[in-house]
Amino acid sequence: MDAPSARDALPGEASCPICLEYFRDPVSIHCGHHFCRSCIERCWEWPTAGFACPRCRDTAPERSLRPSRELARVLEIARRLSRGEALGTGEEEEEGCQKHREPLEVFCKEDGALLCAICRESRAHRSHTVLPVPEVVREYQGQIQAQLQTLKDDRDKIQEFREAEMRRSWEYLEKTEVERQRILSQFQGLHLSLEEHSRHLLARLGDLERDIGKVQEENVTSLTKEISRLDARIQELEEKCRQPARTFLQDINGTLSRLVKENLQLPLSPLPELEKKIHHFREENTLLEETLRSFQGIGSRLGDEAMNFIDFIIYINCSYCIYYICLCLLHDYYIIITYTCNHYISLLRVYAVFYCDYFYCYFFYCNYFLIANL
Repeated sequence: MDAPSARDALPGEASCPICLEYFRDPVSIHCGHHFCRSCIERCWEWPTAGFACPRCRDTAPERSLRPSRELARVLEIARRLSRGEALGTGEEEEEGCQKHREPLEVFCKEDGALLCAICRESRAHRSHTVLPVPEVVREYQGQIQAQLQTLKDDRDKIQEFREAEMRRSWEYLEKTEVERQRILSQFQGLHLSLEEHSRHLLARLGDLERDIGKVQEENVTSLTKEISRLDARIQELEEKCRQPARTFLQDINGTLSRLVKENLQLPLSPLPELEKKIHHFREENTLLEETLRSFQGIGSRLGDEAMNFIDFIIYINCSYCIYYICLCLLHDYYIIITYTCNHYISLLRVYAVFYCDYFYCYFFYCNYFLIANL
């Protein structure tokens, strides 16, 4: 039982795992597995991230093919053994009929047995279809060859399909890498844009702080002078009230008229204008917080598959009024998210974008034109 088992195992061990035939010009690769040179070269026609073994998927950065001379000699011995087994089978067939010791010249198709001339005339085979051995061999060989050709065609189709699938897999891997780089580039650009906007807002806030400090200093100086003048006038009038009656009544009418003319007029404060600027900053920060929260929630509301990518984000500073516009591709529609100081639109479904330049964006939404003045 050991010898037939070894003969049965020999074709599998001496066959290429790609074409499933005996090795032709066998070579070994980096992981030690063996393949036909032509088979492994076809598999490595579309490498992207190294050279992977089709059997164990181990990857090497460089291509390495080493001829397997020892395996080639073993294959030659295997072929000789296969031819020797075929000859042995033919010799056994030529031994003749074991019952009559006559040559086996015909074949019974019903019983599937080789017969001699005496067996052919026996009652057991007299009514059966019996044909000469060469004719039966040609008939059955034709059937087997037809099936063999079908199997080879099927194998070729599967090999072509496998190679096509490998090409598509490499293409898809390349496309995923392109999308990865696009995502990194888009979010890097978004990060830089947000940093620039942050620097712009902080610079304006610094200017506002300096304006407040300057106004505070000017107010303190002017109001301190006015307080000093009023203190001097109060002291003057208090001294006059302590004068004797004769001296007190001298030029009393002039003193009273000057008091009427000195009716207090408070200076116009610049602080309300600064308060408006602070209010604008507070509104911008609130809108920025809402924008960030909306971006965080868009993915959960629409799903990762719905939001394929962010086309662009624009912010324009226009007299302390910030417009945030975000166009996101959702299947065949566009989603526009717009934030302004006095207007908030969330998740508008826009069917087409007709025109967009630096000053105006025209959108067609539900049979209406939306004009966003930037």
